Amino acid sequence: MIKLFIGIDVGINGAVAILDRYGDCLAYQTLPHRQHGKRKELDGDVLATWITSEVLMPTNTKPHECSVVVEESPPFNQGVVSAYTSGYNNGRLHERLLQLFHKRPIRISARKWQGVVYDFKLKREDDKKAISIEQAKARHGDMAGAFNVKRYADGISDALHIAEYCRLLEIEDTAQAENQ
Repeated sequence: MIKLFIGIDVGINGAVAILDRYGDCLAYQTLPHRQHGKRKELDGDVLATWITSEVLMPTNTKPHECSVVVEESPPFNQGVVSAYTSGYNNGRLHERLLQLFHKRPIRISARKWQGVVYDFKLKREDDKKAISIEQAKARHGDMAGAFNVKRYADGISDALHIAEYCRLLEIEDTAQAENQ
């Protein structure tokens, strides 16, 4: 049985959020990075330590009792260096998640999780960041000011929604299995 649902919004301003099976947020954190020359690299060691010590151990959860979903986003409107760094960090993230959970995370596009989590259809001209933050606040409250830092607010809100997508996917899979 899956106990924890982990959603990850990738990128320099990305975040990770952990929900329990009832959809309550247990923990969240911006993705840790370290400076390497002129670029910022994902710090997989810090991320793995945080997930292990702040999430798995306190909740007495084994890695196989977690479901992990990572948003995949193409490097559009980026220069060569930014696209390289984005791809490099994404590879580091997937490598670390595989080491930690012993399985590959589910990869999902923003359009897919938005279509499941939101109870309305987004339009092309919609301010998707503002909508994501507004929807996360409505569902989870202010979360001790998690949405106050504009730079990270949409990463945290998207990570919460991605974890919720993961949770809803599990509920649907469980219902289908029970009906067979």
